[in-house]
Amino acid sequence: MKKLSISLATLSLLLCVETHAVTCRLKTDGYGTFVGQAKTENAAFELAAEKCFDSMKYLKEKKSKRSPDEDQQISFIDYCVNLSCS
Repeated sequence: MKKLSISLATLSLLLCVETHAVTCRLKTDGYGTFVGQAKTENAAFELAAEKCFDSMKYLKEKKSKRSPDEDQQISFIDYCVNLSCS
């Protein structure tokens, strides 16, 4: 079995690169805050917006015992994608 040898400087650089993710927080009225983390702001926003949509859809299904129709889902998407990262 081979031993892996990494210098402390290399390890520090790798850890630094991994921790430089961009965070996007979408604050909603009544649905909470949704967080996305990724390498770019756009990707972080996309993840947060997707969580926002999924949560709104889940809450609607839970409350009405049925899936939201297409118009409601479009409304959820419109709401979530028009939020801004903070």
